[in-house]
Amino acid sequence: MKSWPKVRLAEVLRRSVETILPSPETDYREITVRLWGKGAVLRRIASGANLAGGRRFVARSGQLILSRIDARNGAIALVPDELDGALVTNDFPLFDPDPPKRS
Repeated sequence: MKSWPKVRLAEVLRRSVETILPSPETDYREITVRLWGKGAVLRRIASGANLAGGRRFVARSGQLILSRIDARNGAIALVPDELDGALVTNDFPLFDPDPPKRS
């Protein structure tokens, strides 16, 4: 059995920078990441007027998401299809898979 090649994460993941400024009159889904590898889940639905802090990152299906605070406790997941377009703060970095090119 051939082993997986060792590469730096920066070679296979790219930080997502897609953001929006929430509109006060619109409702938005927010994501949280559960501990111990139990996935990304809906945290709440909130109006833009109740979202403090300005810009939010937009999560896309298939992205890697992690909790800065709880990553050491397994709070890392892939964004599921049903949370595509949900919002997160910068405490939940998002990464797009960027597989290496094969020759």
